[in-house]
Amino acid sequence: MSVVKLKYITVQYRFLNSHGQFGARLGGGRSVFSRKNINEQPVSWFLKLVDVMLLGGPIPHLRGIQKIWVDEMIDESRWRGYISSLNTEWNGFTIYSTVMLAVDVSFLAVPGVQAASGDPPSMVMIPIYASVINSVCALIISVILAGQIRRNDVDSVGGGVHYMVRMTRSTHGIAALAVMFSLPYSLLLWA
Repeated sequence: MSVVKLKYITVQYRFLNSHGQFGARLGGGRSVFSRKNINEQPVSWFLKLVDVMLLGGPIPHLRGIQKIWVDEMIDESRWRGYISSLNTEWNGFTIYSTVMLAVDVSFLAVPGVQAASGDPPSMVMIPIYASVINSVCALIISVILAGQIRRNDVDSVGGGVHYMVRMTRSTHGIAALAVMFSLPYSLLLWA
């Protein structure tokens, strides 16, 4: 790397973090416009309710997104680590979902679980079918999310900024993105 390129990166980093100014960014996950810490920002009551229904998945994702998406900017090293961990997590969920689906189908194959042709369905079948539905949904959503990351070139910083701007400019912003990222985990827990 040339000296000029290194100097350019240093000057750009200083500019983006308001180097030498009164309100300079002192930490990587801190906003220039607010002195509050990321973990001190309040969470809406709606997201708290959704977090309970989704078994604690959205709020950790919200905190992770808030650490990397500060003042509508992305730190390259944090972004690459976050996207890598998301991809690893979703790939693991596809494996777990497939295993859960195979276990559920094998439970349905056990003689005596399914009712005879004229009888009403047994009470054992209802949770198994719910587990099948949740496993399939977790599998589909994790594959869609991983494909979305690959298709939109979110691994790069430029693609990541474009993706984050597009996803966070909706009605619910970062909260909706956190819920979306936590769906495979939550559905797998429900399965």
